[in-house]
Amino acid sequence: MCARDEGVFIDSIIEFVKDLLIDTISTGGNTGKEELDEPLYGMKQCLEKLEEKLDAWNGKTCIVGVVGMPGIGKTALAKSFYNRWEKQFAYSMCLADVSKMLNEHGPNWLQMRLLRELLKDTHPLHQIWKDELLKRKFFVVLDDVNGKEQIEYLLGNLDWIKEGSKIVITTSDKSLVQNLVNYTFVVPILNDEDGLKCFTYHAFGPNNPPPEENYLRLSRKILDYAKGNPLFLKELGVELLGKEEEDWEKRVGTLTQSSSPKIQDALSKRYLELSEKQKDAFLDIACFFRSKTTSYVRCMLDSCDSGVIGDLTDRFLISISGGRVEMHDVLYTFGKELASRVQCRLWNHKKIVRMLKYKSEMENVRGVYLDMSEVKEKMSFTSMRSLRYLKIYSSICPMECKADQIIVVAEGLQFTLAEVRCLDWLRFSLDKLPLDFNAKNLVNLSLPYSSIKQVWEGVKVLPEKMGNMKSLVFLNMRGCTSLRNIPKANLSSLKVLILSDCSRFQEFQVISENLETLYLDGTALETLPPAIGNLQRLVLLNLRSCKALEHLPSSLRKLKALEDLILSGCSKLKSFPTDTGNMKHLRILLYDGTALKEIQMILHFKESLQRLCLSGNSMINLPANIKQLNHLKWLDLKYCENLIELPTLPPNLEYLDAHGCHKLEHVMDPLAIALITEQTCSTFIFTNCTNLEEDARNTITSYAERKCQLHACKCYDMGFVSRASFKTCFPGCEVPLWFQHQAVGSVLEKRLQPNWCDNLVSGIALCAVVSFQDNKQLIDCFSVKCASEFKDDNGSCISSNFKVGSWTEPGKTNSDHVFIGYASFSKITKRVESKYSGKCIPAEATLKFNVTDGTHEVVKCGFRLVYVEPNNLLSKEKSSSGQFSCGEKITGCLIVGFLYVFMLYPLKFLMYGCPVIACCGFFGTLFLLLKEKWNSSNPQRPNMRAYVKTMKPRCPLDPRLDQDTI
Repeated sequence: MCARDEGVFIDSIIEFVKDLLIDTISTGGNTGKEELDEPLYGMKQCLEKLEEKLDAWNGKTCIVGVVGMPGIGKTALAKSFYNRWEKQFAYSMCLADVSKMLNEHGPNWLQMRLLRELLKDTHPLHQIWKDELLKRKFFVVLDDVNGKEQIEYLLGNLDWIKEGSKIVITTSDKSLVQNLVNYTFVVPILNDEDGLKCFTYHAFGPNNPPPEENYLRLSRKILDYAKGNPLFLKELGVELLGKEEEDWEKRVGTLTQSSSPKIQDALSKRYLELSEKQKDAFLDIACFFRSKTTSYVRCMLDSCDSGVIGDLTDRFLISISGGRVEMHDVLYTFGKELASRVQCRLWNHKKIVRMLKYKSEMENVRGVYLDMSEVKEKMSFTSMRSLRYLKIYSSICPMECKADQIIVVAEGLQFTLAEVRCLDWLRFSLDKLPLDFNAKNLVNLSLPYSSIKQVWEGVKVLPEKMGNMKSLVFLNMRGCTSLRNIPKANLSSLKVLILSDCSRFQEFQVISENLETLYLDGTALETLPPAIGNLQRLVLLNLRSCKALEHLPSSLRKLKALEDLILSGCSKLKSFPTDTGNMKHLRILLYDGTALKEIQMILHFKESLQRLCLSGNSMINLPANIKQLNHLKWLDLKYCENLIELPTLPPNLEYLDAHGCHKLEHVMDPLAIALITEQTCSTFIFTNCTNLEEDARNTITSYAERKCQLHACKCYDMGFVSRASFKTCFPGCEVPLWFQHQAVGSVLEKRLQPNWCDNLVSGIALCAVVSFQDNKQLIDCFSVKCASEFKDDNGSCISSNFKVGSWTEPGKTNSDHVFIGYASFSKITKRVESKYSGKCIPAEATLKFNVTDGTHEVVKCGFRLVYVEPNNLLSKEKSSSGQFSCGEKITGCLIVGFLYVFMLYPLKFLMYGCPVIACCGFFGTLFLLLKEKWNSSNPQRPNMRAYVKTMKPRCPLDPRLDQDTI
């Protein structure tokens, strides 16, 4: 071999060894093919879902993104998935730690690493590589990608990928794969069962017995803190392995204050990947804005069009739930730990007092949240040039009511507040803001219960300065009792204005046409300006307790976005505008405690109104068309003492409160059109309606009976444990007759038939009569409850507790009251089924009723098991098997009879035109068809007793009647 050939040979050996070493470095000796030692809880379900998605792309190229928060198990899932699927492909590779390898070796090396593994050779020409790859289906896992450029380096424009190949990319940033992948799989948190297994495996070892009670209690607290994240559970478990119970107690107490080192390392890696703007936002949320509304946080962090919240959400560092910005407990702890090291976000009162006292390091302070209840000294706020968030609050008084404590400002506010976005100060002690106050970035100005007399000094200068507040979104002047008006200005960004309890505020001017929320409750307003109609974005208008308000302007009808209108306690307000114009989205109308005598405009809101409160008004009747409010769910009529009659109520009503309507006599029959609803809790209250006539009480009980049956049918049809319930109460002294089992007193014992708990029983209806005779004390709120036991002949017992009803308003009455409640019986049914396997089991039922206040007693009681109506089930089964319901039979007979007559005898009708023949032929045919149908479906005509039983309505009567009941 010549020297040149030897050199080439040696170089090839070096390259081969180098590649082997790089393989080991890049995967840590792991090619993704080994089985992991520790169990991977919850992995099976994730793998099955991933496989299901890939199977759906059989024969086609599929790219899957596996995403989730740090520590959730993306890498473990991807490697497990690779181990199960690699054998289906001749060419495959699991490229681990992509971001780390890219930083250490560069993009070219990473490309070569991937291509050489897939091609199994080192051909130098890229175009030939591409041609070769297009001949081969392959399976690739790219693990831990943290930048789009990494995907571009490795996948390019995808023109080298053969149809049918599969690629899995794991990342903690969902936005990286959003427009690339065919399917995004978000790795779920572990459920409680798997989470507990994961934690105890690491905290007690794989072969140790289950933890004792105290350790189990502490384990569940840790489980709640870690919220199903496998890494967090593992590291906390490892940290506590072999520790005493005392150490466990101590660690549980510090969970929200300090993270485990390995958890910190994992989260620090993700934090360092953020931009400076994203880092600031993450720490601001952790320190100041967790659980605040999304719009509020967005405005606080930057401008309203900021995308930083979306960036953090895509990286699973925050989440949006119910319109609020939330953060995992472990991330919250990590964020506050990180912020405390830098000392530019302050919330510890001792540190704040110390830093303000010595005026040290205040120039870089970004936010101060100070609990005034912890501070006794005078404060000097100076030199905070970078301050964005300043909040003085009281933990003793979280509702911002008038707390005794006050922060005394020694030298005034010695800074311009130029960068301040939030100035929220409870009981602000100065009478005005600083002369050089610069509000150009102000978003939230909140000075509740302050001593301020004017916001800025100088009447002429004031509007100009307010005009400069281009960013102001939130202005809160609650409780500023000296404030009389706000000068007219154009605050184009202002969305929320709160002037609640500004008791001398008399004149409101529209200062921003972009207002969405306006609180004027407790002010001295006599009217609203016509310009109120210009607030086209106004969603909530609160005028509660504006006792001088006499009328509403007609321009109110222009508020097309208005959803909530609160007029409660406007005692001089006699009417509502009859022309509601564009107010087509009104959901909530609170009109209680006014001078209203009639209300006729509610039909205008039939497509939107969900809650209507009219309590404490003088009206005599409700309009009959109220039943057309199909979306109304809540109707409050308490203390309408002139109300005499109730019309039929809307079909979807879930809550009616007519407590204290002393003159109410009549209730329309039906009380409401009873519909099968979802799993809702319906409550109809007629407590202290002492003038209700017997017919009205019967109507209420009939509605209750029908509602119980409908709930039972819904539960049976859907096959679930229903959470639906129904409750009603009204003056009376008798248990309604439809309660099959009754007793005098508070205890009812009954021996049930052997088939009492078959598959048709869905609910239980309960009734209790509570005595208030000779009651001289004020009735407090209470509940009526029932404890039940169903015991078989062997003494085995199944127990359950039910709530029958409640008294919700303090007051006095001398009338006994009937409480009726319905609850699902499904849980008991399932327990009986699992225990007795559907056998007939005689049982003794014992029900004990009680009143929770201990001062009133149950004098009569009753119950009935509610069964699904057999006739209804039979008709459903026949319909589903191609047979006809009763209505279908009659309709069909009429059509066939008509055709029979007019098609068999067309000439006779044409010749004679005799109506007698037509009628006889029609009804004769109909009779024959009905008779034939009857004979075919009833080959043996039942006796009269059985016939009556089948024809009797069964809603919700128990088909298992005792012999003495028939």
